[in-house]
Amino acid sequence: AAAEKAYQETIASADAAFEGKDYQTALSAYQKASGMKPEESYPKDQIAKVEGVLAEAAQEEADYQAAIKRGDEAFAAQKLEAAVAAFEEAKGIKANETYPTEKITEIQGIIAANQAKEEENQSTIAKADKAFEAESYAEAKTAYEAALKLKDEQYPKDQILAADEKLAELAAK
Repeated sequence: AAAEKAYQETIASADAAFEGKDYQTALSAYQKASGMKPEESYPKDQIAKVEGVLAEAAQEEADYQAAIKRGDEAFAAQKLEAAVAAFEEAKGIKANETYPTEKITEIQGIIAANQAKEEENQSTIAKADKAFEAESYAEAKTAYEAALKLKDEQYPKDQILAADEKLAELAAK
């Protein structure tokens, strides 16, 4: 009778741990209960169930960590869209984790700033082109230099040289 009572108490504590998602405690209690009554299938079935949950949780953690790693690597390489996609995946695996959400917010801010800078660059180049076409070469050169400060690319460099040539031609007249 004492052995039966101890078995029932062990099963009750194992079930309570399982319900409370304390799977390691549940596992050891079910293993203890199974040792007390090796002929009983319930503890063995529960051990299998707990091991399944633990394996699933381990796989989920591995998937989450892999997604975070991909996101961090893409972010470091300035592949911002890929980084957001990886952090979104991580967020889908573990919705309660704050890190992916924080990184997504940070990256979206960078993307917005980059877009604003690109728009400013395009606008500055358009202004420079307009001045160049109107033969206001000094004004065009100043605007191309401003565009070059925003974004280092070949077009404004070429146009600065062209403006310098036009200015030299005018000075030679």
